[in-house]
Amino acid sequence: MLLEEPYCRECLKAGRRRQARIVDHIVPLEWSQCDERYNKQALCIACHDEKSKQERAAGRPSNEELAARLRRLKAEWLT
Repeated sequence: MLLEEPYCRECLKAGRRRQARIVDHIVPLEWSQCDERYNKQALCIACHDEKSKQERAAGRPSNEELAARLRRLKAEWLT
């Protein structure tokens, strides 16, 4: 996965080029049980830590919201 995405996805969006170190589940595996490629992204440690902090603060979304997010991710991955 890190060979496929060697740079942090979030940093690239912000115009930075930082090496990715962590394979992150976009929708946390603990919440979704989804270990598919479309639910994974490469992140640097700082971005991963910030994302995890925000997820903990927001709390777990409803099952319906989780399913909708996974459907969107899958559709984007397939296009």
